[in-house]
Amino acid sequence: MSNNQWFIDALSGDEIERMSKGRIKRLSRNAAAGLVGSWMVETGDPTLSNLDVVERGNGNAGRGLSQYTGVRRGPYDAARAAALRAGQDVNSREWQLQYFADEYAGDHDRGGSLIGWTRALENAPAAGTPSDYARHFTDSYFRPGVPHMDRRMQLAEDALRGAGSVPQSGSSSTMLVNNETPMIEQGSPIQQDEPTGPGELIRQAAKFVGLDI
Repeated sequence: MSNNQWFIDALSGDEIERMSKGRIKRLSRNAAAGLVGSWMVETGDPTLSNLDVVERGNGNAGRGLSQYTGVRRGPYDAARAAALRAGQDVNSREWQLQYFADEYAGDHDRGGSLIGWTRALENAPAAGTPSDYARHFTDSYFRPGVPHMDRRMQLAEDALRGAGSVPQSGSSSTMLVNNETPMIEQGSPIQQDEPTGPGELIRQAAKFVGLDI
């Protein structure tokens, strides 16, 4: 199972409720895909394999799945250091999603919480496309300086279809930091698959019904 699919399943099933001790309710699959699409842009990795990443090109660099920055960066670094001392893999999808759940609920910010402040998950639209949810979470949860909204929306749609775009080989969008974690360049482009032409769509439809053209 790809990391993208794992995150969608975890966010739309029992896993997120278990990790958050019931404080975060499961999302719809469309909403989960909207969040996953934004994480692809935040981390600079459309496969969501490199998660403990440091933002490049920003004096107040973010780090991690949601690019925790500002007053949120210190608690992330502290939790990361404690996890490393305990022998945990801070780049794993399980550790990163657990931190996301705990941080959203206020376990790392000395009293406040994003549940009480942004209510981004609770106030998500009752219905919508992955693109709609990508826009909602970008505006209410991530709040980036440069949103790259079109990329977030497209990758959210791709994530739900299980066909996330993959950067071309040799891409310089990630670099290693101290030989331990990848660094992403702020606003680095994510390569997208070429759109399927009408001829190919016709051939695929014919093959589906048993015709050979």
